[in-house]
Amino acid sequence: MKWTLPACLLVAVVSGSGALRATEPPLTPVTAQLSTWLNAKAEGPVRVWDPGSEPTLALTAESDRWRLLPKPGLVQLLVHAADAEAGGRLQITLGKSGRPPTPVSLRIPGWQRITIAVPLEDWKDGDPGVIQVSASGKTGPIQFAGPSHPAWPVGPGLSDAQLLAMLDLERPELSGVRAAVLRGDITEARRELIRHFRGRTQPTWQSPPREMTLNEKEDLAALAAMNLAGEFAMLGHRHTYPEGAIDWHLDPTEGTNAQTNEWVWSISRHEFASRWKYGLEASGDARYPAAWGRTILGWTEAMPVPASNWSWPGSGWRVLEAGIRTGEFWPDAWAAFHAHPAFSDDALLAMVKSFWEHADFLAAKPPFTGNFYVLANCGLHTTATLFPEFRDSPSWRKTAVLNLEKCVVPNTGSDGGWFEASPSYHQWVVDKLALVLSCAERNGCASDFSPSFRSLLSRMAEWNVRVSTPDRRVTALNDSSRLTLASVTTPFLREVYPGSNILPWAAALASGAAPGPNPPLPASEYLEPSGYMVMRTSWEKDASYLLFDVGPMGGGHGHFDALNLVYSPDGRRGLFDGTGGTYDKTPFRWWSMSTLSHNTITIDRLNQFRPKPTKDDPIGALPADTPAPVYSESLAYIYASGWHVGGYGREPQLSVRHRREIVFLKETGIVLVLDTLTPADDLPHAYDLRWHAATTQAKHTADGVALCGEEGSPLLAILPLTGLDSFHADSGVTKPEILGWDVIKGGTWDKTKSGPPVPALTVRHLRKTSGPTTFATLLVPPSQFIESGAEHRITHTTTGSASVTLGGKRWEVSWGTSPNAPIMLSGFSPLGTLEVPRNKTR
Repeated sequence: MKWTLPACLLVAVVSGSGALRATEPPLTPVTAQLSTWLNAKAEGPVRVWDPGSEPTLALTAESDRWRLLPKPGLVQLLVHAADAEAGGRLQITLGKSGRPPTPVSLRIPGWQRITIAVPLEDWKDGDPGVIQVSASGKTGPIQFAGPSHPAWPVGPGLSDAQLLAMLDLERPELSGVRAAVLRGDITEARRELIRHFRGRTQPTWQSPPREMTLNEKEDLAALAAMNLAGEFAMLGHRHTYPEGAIDWHLDPTEGTNAQTNEWVWSISRHEFASRWKYGLEASGDARYPAAWGRTILGWTEAMPVPASNWSWPGSGWRVLEAGIRTGEFWPDAWAAFHAHPAFSDDALLAMVKSFWEHADFLAAKPPFTGNFYVLANCGLHTTATLFPEFRDSPSWRKTAVLNLEKCVVPNTGSDGGWFEASPSYHQWVVDKLALVLSCAERNGCASDFSPSFRSLLSRMAEWNVRVSTPDRRVTALNDSSRLTLASVTTPFLREVYPGSNILPWAAALASGAAPGPNPPLPASEYLEPSGYMVMRTSWEKDASYLLFDVGPMGGGHGHFDALNLVYSPDGRRGLFDGTGGTYDKTPFRWWSMSTLSHNTITIDRLNQFRPKPTKDDPIGALPADTPAPVYSESLAYIYASGWHVGGYGREPQLSVRHRREIVFLKETGIVLVLDTLTPADDLPHAYDLRWHAATTQAKHTADGVALCGEEGSPLLAILPLTGLDSFHADSGVTKPEILGWDVIKGGTWDKTKSGPPVPALTVRHLRKTSGPTTFATLLVPPSQFIESGAEHRITHTTTGSASVTLGGKRWEVSWGTSPNAPIMLSGFSPLGTLEVPRNKTR
């Protein structure tokens, strides 16, 4: 095959007759020897096909020219195209499915193993039947060998000779390898290469240091030992692999009502490699590097790199997993184990070969939106940085940087918010990008990234601080766990972004420091690109906090939660966002994504209609006719409003416009919520306004006032200021519907704390009516009322107003009957009656 090398390694091929031909400039001894090894005559039986005389080739099972691998169904072919030129491709069609053919580039010299996934719906009879092969570009005659051929590789698809061909043998540190190649001694070349990788000290890799307590260190050591024994806990499941031998295709969740494809994907991320690194550092136990060697050999054999269909359930080669492995966990393992004698020579070379395969695989994937492609290119750049011996590493680094800019720049707002609008996925992207920058800085590649790109990444690193809650956590939104403020302001991030004054300040908050007289961030702000309005009484730990969602859906991890709000009264977790839970098939997964689990309204038991994000609209933008949100801040209050105009149901079935208005009182943290719903028809509709609170207890008065929280320790009061047909408070209910649950998504660094949902509280305000209707609700923190021994009463004086008595406090609220009438609040502020304009922008 004709293959391209840099000037120091010239190009050579072997023609069908075995004669050497060289492109300009002339052949060198190194490339001549490599070509001899790569294009040696086949030892076993082969089938030769010339596309020039036979346009299509049919390979059947009887021909023994392809083999099947176990579940999920992989077909492998071994081909050799000595005369293929750049652009030469095979087009491979599996079976009679009618699917378009799989294009395969003939880019690897020598015998090339091609792995193709058989779509599950075609995997009915255990094999694809007939494989049809055609060609495009200049390929020349092509040889096909069966599984019994001596060249058929086990583990990584590269042979030793192919790996040598992928190296820049003119590098001084590879002089011993080059000398062995010139002598024609491939065994010695292999030894020299192993000696080089065992002994090298550059480039270097440093994983982010973890600040751990003694208990956390003991827990991590125990977790490493548990994984070493073959026991894994992930995604709310636990499984033990016999004798510690991982079955990479086994899904232990299969057949359960909590089945999830995430298990097989997650186990192939090899996160346990970092735990084993710690296990070796903490104990010196050689079982860890030995086990990692067995892992590499077993995984590369079970999970060969596919030519296509790489994202099917059961694959270890989604670009996400490939990027995660090479972006952090494999570098961790390499740094810890590559020089250890218990890490075998075969495993070391298999890992180097697979690093090359990963980079080659990732570099061929076009940039796209989403965390998948950010992490993929993080892995690509890290691999290229850590392995400058690969002759393609300089171009891979350039490709990774270009792809990262194409992924990150257009999908990050000026506020630093990543378009998926999930704090967990946002932080995932931030942390992986910081690893890339750190690795590049450490190894002389910092100039790969422009100052403007670094500045954008610094703003991204600060975004989670902006949405953080008074309890020094980060609000869980969309598919997200509840991160700690400390976890998003680590010493590592502060080191990578030394110009940020927000990260060290927030890290001090997380450690218990006071916010100080001049915080670097305002207490309240509208993060307009992200669509989040954040309101605080202060940055103190006992402050009240509200986040109002007026933005787009937020990509594939978004929920059906337009106009949702999150409320922390007096610094405590109060009204929360359903966080999505584990990506499984339980009813809780669907419920936690639905409108039903959020602090907003469903109509006729229908969820909000929000179109799924697409390639053209990855963020799930609001409909074009959505009125602009309003955010206005004064000395005493913040007024905010947003709209949901997309309707309800799947089609959508029902056209109702929902306007939500918020008045947040800056001194007390009391919140007025106005929900106005305008249907397009005159029919009666059932409205269900829901509030989900982090407690299981509530007491209702006859007026519907819900005092949420345990006796003697109230959490908040929820007061309906408008008439209701009924009101309810439920906790831990599953039938006839799910009510009162907190669906937990694991977010701790050891990933073992995912679990079943825990009981919470759902307060519902129900009304059935026709025509426009308004719900007015007052949310009151416990510092603003006396729970017991006092009167709690609501009087609806006129339409559009109410008088409230709550624990010794008396308030008057008026919002009128016109959508533009000012909101009047009496008794709430020492400034007197507050008049709040409803459409005044900031």
